[in-house]
Amino acid sequence: MERYEALLEGWEENMSSIRKVRVVSGLLVRGGSGTGSTLAGHQREGSTTSRGEEKQRYLGDYVSGDKMMAVRDGCAKVLAELRMRTDQLQVTLDDVMNNAEAVQADLEATR
Repeated sequence: MERYEALLEGWEENMSSIRKVRVVSGLLVRGGSGTGSTLAGHQREGSTTSRGEEKQRYLGDYVSGDKMMAVRDGCAKVLAELRMRTDQLQVTLDDVMNNAEAVQADLEATR
């Protein structure tokens, strides 16, 4: 869970980093339907420079910060719930261990 907490804490830095990751233009889908056409639509809109070359695209051009924030918030909620359940399980385990030790001590005392 610490690893997941670290991922959530580094969210802003990660979102900043994806704005620097270049997308290879040959990997973009040109035409068709679904997500590929969306990417192609982004590529077509203002995608050429004055010399007719394609504009360099970055991963951040295709990732919505608002949607990723919603995902982050959902993950944080689930993580908090898991942390709470884990803490409750630890309390239960500690109680079981203490009770088992008490029973064992009583058993040894009766021998």
